[in-house]
Amino acid sequence: MKMILQGARRNRAHTIVVGLLAVIGAVLVPSATAALAAGPVAPASDPFYSSPANLASDAPGTILRSREVTVSGPEQADSSAAYQLLFRTTNATGHPVAAVTTVFLPRVPGAGPRRLASYQTAYDSAAEHFARAALDGTATEVTLNGYSGGSEATTWAAALAPGYAPELRIVGVAAGGNFPNLDYTLSKFDGSLWYGTEIGVMESFSRAYPQFDLKTLLNAAGQALAVQDGQDASGCAGSTTNEPLGQASQYTNFPSSEALAADPLVTSVLAKMSLQDAPLPTAPLFLYNAIGDELAHIQPVDTLVARYCAKGVTVDYDRDPVGSEHVVALTRYWPPALQYLKDRFAGDPAPTTCTPT
Repeated sequence: MKMILQGARRNRAHTIVVGLLAVIGAVLVPSATAALAAGPVAPASDPFYSSPANLASDAPGTILRSREVTVSGPEQADSSAAYQLLFRTTNATGHPVAAVTTVFLPRVPGAGPRRLASYQTAYDSAAEHFARAALDGTATEVTLNGYSGGSEATTWAAALAPGYAPELRIVGVAAGGNFPNLDYTLSKFDGSLWYGTEIGVMESFSRAYPQFDLKTLLNAAGQALAVQDGQDASGCAGSTTNEPLGQASQYTNFPSSEALAADPLVTSVLAKMSLQDAPLPTAPLFLYNAIGDELAHIQPVDTLVARYCAKGVTVDYDRDPVGSEHVVALTRYWPPALQYLKDRFAGDPAPTTCTPT
């Protein structure tokens, strides 16, 4: 996840980027001399990532631990300092957990009132409480932005924010390459270049829901692949390209991806992951999807937009007839998404493509 904050306080302005740097190509190293000499430490071996006791006593968004880190990569030239934050959040089953995000302080401050632009890759956080950011707390204007797996975090954050964090001033949301209905996506993986995603999704579900037993769903080859996906060196993000053109019959106990998606255990979890039944967002949205996207299929997005429009949500829907490949479509999403969020910070009225009824 990446966040950009802009604003002035005591005649100062700040732009802060918060993100999962593994996704954007940077490397984090704790600033301690010994750590710098040894290089980055895998999260499983790094005590910073260990969850403190008695998390339930802390409110969601509480910063539990922080440390300054050294950044290598494109962010190094733009950042005057970077910090990792361990914060308290809530998991899919409603229990308190700890997660980590990264805050970048800009080398060149931005102008204007204080703002926060959050770029999601996998999760969201509570950067407004970090003292060194010198933000105005819940008075901070916020935008959300994410593509592909980040669209999941972005659209769900927008949907859950009114109930989970109503104090946030979310003024705009942009998401592209969307997955609002995972049972549709899961049923289409057979023979896809992205087949490995199916196993990565199974692994992620097993972590989120204790009742999700992979041994009943995956054969020996699939279980081995799921273990590989769960390692620090590969990760669930790496699963997307692990087995191009694979088939569910090769890695699961089912003859097809469609049969796997229809299994009662799988459907019970997928039902919790459908935005069609989620709370409605109150912030305006820009949703982008390439019509020919072979991973983020257009049909579930069409259905979600129809629901949002019918319920009065302000949606600007870019149904791109040109973009076809999922990664290439990202390049077409980025310029209009950033312009949309820039306009929301400027206070311009949010456009809508919803047809009046």
